[in-house]
Amino acid sequence: MPGWTDEGVVIQSTSTDNYNAIDPNMAQDREGNLWLSFGSFWSGIKLIQLDPETMKPAADATLRSIAAKPGNTAIEAPFIIERNGYYYFTATAPEYGRIILRRAATIQGLASASETVIWQKHASGIMGAHIWAPELHHVDGKWYIYFAAGSTRNVWAIRIYVLENAATNPLEGTWEERDSSRPTGSPSPWMRRHSSTKAPGIWCGRNTIRKSAATPIFTSPR
Repeated sequence: MPGWTDEGVVIQSTSTDNYNAIDPNMAQDREGNLWLSFGSFWSGIKLIQLDPETMKPAADATLRSIAAKPGNTAIEAPFIIERNGYYYFTATAPEYGRIILRRAATIQGLASASETVIWQKHASGIMGAHIWAPELHHVDGKWYIYFAAGSTRNVWAIRIYVLENAATNPLEGTWEERDSSRPTGSPSPWMRRHSSTKAPGIWCGRNTIRKSAATPIFTSPR
């Protein structure tokens, strides 16, 4: 692809590892250090510091666990963002039925931070199944969570939905559903608004990812 150069593997997992390298997310801490979170359907979410020159794991980097897989369930697709002195963490939560948030003063502190359920799936209809890949962004003074979800009528009828919260702390206030009435498969007007004015974004839909998955990818303004 023009403008992109393949610099090789950043991190990989093998059959002997207790984690799998999937769903990467890169975050920068207040000191300018780069961190890669990823995984992991097997044992939970991992975190490792990157060398800013090579964008590979730093020479003395330690692979950390920041969210464990509970029992015979899964946690995957992490997302970390820093704002106003705090780091926020979300991920695809076990059972695929809720959206969770953690907050900590350091990026490493997310591992022991308490977890808050800020939204749960609908009992029926749209937004009722396969709640996954949430991303937290701060745009125009409000918090937004973009996430993918299916329907109880068709769990693979997946598209992107949007939650909005005007509180300073996204663990507080009220998360309101936005843009939940449009037909399955159509891109979100909220997503188009944000991607065209504040944060470049793409979405994946039918015929691009198996099972008609739809996953938002954004770069977020501060």
